Amino acid sequence: MKNLYQGDIGVSSSGRSAEIVASTVGCIGADNFATEALERINTLLDLGAWAVYRLRVDAPPEFSFGATRGRQDITAACWDQYRAGLYRTDQSFGRTQETQRGYVSLSRLNPHRLAPAHRAAIYDRYSIQERLSVVSEECSGSLLTLNFYRFGGQRWFSQEDEADLLSAAAVLVVAVQRHLALVPAVSPSTYSTSTQELEKSVLLERCPRLTERELEVCVCLVRGWSFDGIAARLNVSATTVKTYRDRAFRRLGISHRNQLYGVCVTGVVQKTSQQGSTHA
Repeated sequence: MKNLYQGDIGVSSSGRSAEIVASTVGCIGADNFATEALERINTLLDLGAWAVYRLRVDAPPEFSFGATRGRQDITAACWDQYRAGLYRTDQSFGRTQETQRGYVSLSRLNPHRLAPAHRAAIYDRYSIQERLSVVSEECSGSLLTLNFYRFGGQRWFSQEDEADLLSAAAVLVVAVQRHLALVPAVSPSTYSTSTQELEKSVLLERCPRLTERELEVCVCLVRGWSFDGIAARLNVSATTVKTYRDRAFRRLGISHRNQLYGVCVTGVVQKTSQQGSTHA
């Protein structure tokens, strides 16, 4: 992995950065923003897919959107694998987070530098050749990442590609943030219905007083959904979602999302093991 900042790249931008930005800004607010923006950017910077997600310090990451060109979309399936636990050992954004706070940077990843399990589950399985990521720290401390992928058979990203994307990075981040403010993200399903029911069962055993709304919010939080995404799903405001969360957390005796995740994962594993023993 390497992280690049203005001045790090040995070549100048080709001038395509303004067109890249204009292409993305022109899609803000569209229901098909991910697909439409990818198609427009692709006319200037050949891509296979892109995905936007947030990495948090004390909670699971949150998926915003993704799209793939020329084949069935793989971004949701890749997210399933990443969110299931691979993110816990992902160090590909580590240097950016630790030493360059406050900067918009470009992170380039060669999959061969990843842990074998991570590389096999996502990059080898879906023939992803490499990734360029625009990374920005938000006020909350989360890292907003705009990830651009090329598949096997495509050419490798050049220094000129890096320079163009880095030149456009700051405005691209603002455009994505603006779009997410207008059209809340809806994360892909990362768990089966049976798993969701197990999670609800675990939470109800811990606190039978939880309401259905509180359970829904908790399950969505465990799945990595944002407050805006949950609000869109339940047809309520983000403020109401936070109220449900706070009330549920008080009843469960926890304070943070990572504690909720621990309660659900531990409980589901125990229940699954018990079911396996019963059927053995």
